[in-house]
Amino acid sequence: MDRLANLNAHRVTHPIALLAFGVGAMLVLLFFGAPWYVVMGVILVILITGFAVLIKFPQLRMEGEHLYNYESGVFDNFEAEATQSGPPEDSTQQDVDEDIDTLRVQEYKQNRGLFLVHAWKPSEKQGQVADIIIRLVEHRDTSTRPSLLGEGMVESVRYELGRRFLKEPPIKRNPDNGFALEVSAYRPMLCRAEVEFNDGHPPIHLSRYIDFPTGS
Repeated sequence: MDRLANLNAHRVTHPIALLAFGVGAMLVLLFFGAPWYVVMGVILVILITGFAVLIKFPQLRMEGEHLYNYESGVFDNFEAEATQSGPPEDSTQQDVDEDIDTLRVQEYKQNRGLFLVHAWKPSEKQGQVADIIIRLVEHRDTSTRPSLLGEGMVESVRYELGRRFLKEPPIKRNPDNGFALEVSAYRPMLCRAEVEFNDGHPPIHLSRYIDFPTGS
């Protein structure tokens, strides 16, 4: 345990595998008839070592964007300025800017509860910084609004990223992956999307700023 301080985090990439290896070693000891106190000692060492490594290096439990954000210090000194809670009991509370909140609620309705989101990971392609997945998601906060994605009312999503990517805006028609578009980029960009429906509703237009750290 006193050597944990000298343990390099980047060398311990699979602590769960370490635990699995220890369990395997325990089974081998049992097979060869090792005394029970030896087996129990092995179990304690495995558990203590595994938990100590995970506590000392929490980034080992992260992958992709979360790991990048941790290592790049994006969330260093993070202090939440607000936390999400249930609806206020007093709907007339004065500390809410009703004009802005009205616009926020209207946007839910105008978008039919649909929004663009994106996820990224460091790109493996030469000259690119991030591999990105842009997709359509649905905000489900009420049972009164039908699930457009769940009921198959979205026909297609046409994306526009600019001519640096494609000569024509690509159209996605697969609802199983949220009409996802996969791209690689070397710097952030604005994405616009036109969502077509098959229930007679006119198309809606959504936007998303596709951001990721570029190191500059």
